[in-house]
Parts: sequence; C-alpha cells; structure tokens
Amino acid sequence: MARAFLAGSDGHFSCFLEADEKAVVAQVAQEVIDLMRMDLGMREVPEALADASESSDPLRRLEAEMAGDGAGREPEDPAVKRLLPNLIEGDEAAAREYRRLSQQDLVKDKTHALACVCRVVDSTGNGPVELMLDRGEALLWLRALTDMRLVLAERMGVRNEDDFEMLQMFCQQEVEPETQEDDELPGVDYLATVYEFFSWLQESLLRAICENRPEG
Repeated sequence: MARAFLAGSDGHFSCFLEADEKAVVAQVAQEVIDLMRMDLGMREVPEALADASESSDPLRRLEAEMAGDGAGREPEDPAVKRLLPNLIEGDEAAAREYRRLSQQDLVKDKTHALACVCRVVDSTGNGPVELMLDRGEALLWLRALTDMRLVLAERMGVRNEDDFEMLQMFCQQEVEPETQEDDELPGVDYLATVYEFFSWLQESLLRAICENRPEG
C-alpha cells in the first residue's frame, strides 16, 4: 500500500509505491502525452530539431517531437481543451494568435513534466519501491499530477467538488452515469479511484515541499 510523500533531511522527497501503483502513474502520464500529441497532430519534427529527435535521451526526443507546428492549433478533444483552455474570449483572431505564440511552449512544459514522471518511475524497475525525487523533480511531479487529474476529471464529467461527490455516490451505489456506455473503456468507478489516488499523492507531495521550503 502506498505511503505519502515525506521530506528528507537531504532535500529529497520520498514515497512508497506498490508495483501496480507505479504502473498506473506511469501509464496515465504517458497517455496524457500521447493524447496531446495526437489531438494536436504533432507528428512532424522540425528540421532544426532533427538532432534532438535522434537523441538517446527519451525526454529530449519527446520535447523535439512536441515542438512541431501542431502545437499552435486549437485542441479538439475536450480533455486537451481543458489542459490548453482558450484564455481570450470573444475575439477569435486574438485567441488564435495567442495560441500560435504561447501554446507551443505550454505544451512543451507539460510534456517535460509528464515525461519526468515516466522517467522516474521507469528508472525504478519492477516491483514496489521507495521513490525518491529531488526538488526539481518534485515540482515537475506536482504539475504533471495536476494535468493527469484534469484529464481524468474531464473523462468523468467532473467540473467541481460537487460533481465528484455525486460521482462517488454513483460508485458507492454501483450505478454508473448514463454516459458510461463503452464496455471497453475503464469504468467510472476505476477512474474515480485513480483520481482520488492522484489527488492524495499530489496533496502529500505539496505538503512535503511546503514543509521543506528553502530558507531565504
């Protein structure tokens, strides 16, 4: 069973995760990366980044791929729209220009954080582990967990705390919302469990970081 993040005297942050818990964390992080990449059509690597695309560093390759021209187009998937919302209402031309100028960097930052989660988990091998993060990795995990939770929330139709409480009631009664029709998709009760686990993990990490804030 997972144990919450704790701050160590050496400045690192540690938590214990079982093998299946590690697998879920890495799987969702990778799926969010893939979701953004597919929805934004980011398959072409700019010539200027061709060297990065051949790098032996998987994070460097991902960043190169996610830097394509598709990063500026408006998302179609509701979950990606939630990750990359339209921040300019009422002016379509201005909204498009804002996306063109800023969205690429935002997608790159989100990919970097999510890839960090995958890299750290993958480096631990198989089986349960005491996960260790330095401060930089911990801050990236906070950002990645936020995006992972947003995607799960969108898939469940959760917009606020009241929505999630209603969803929990459905799960407890073993009744799923009418929108859950595809048996091949994870059940809403499973998504709710993962969402709660990520929320708990993020809250414990945030608390550990705040308690170990550098002086000055």
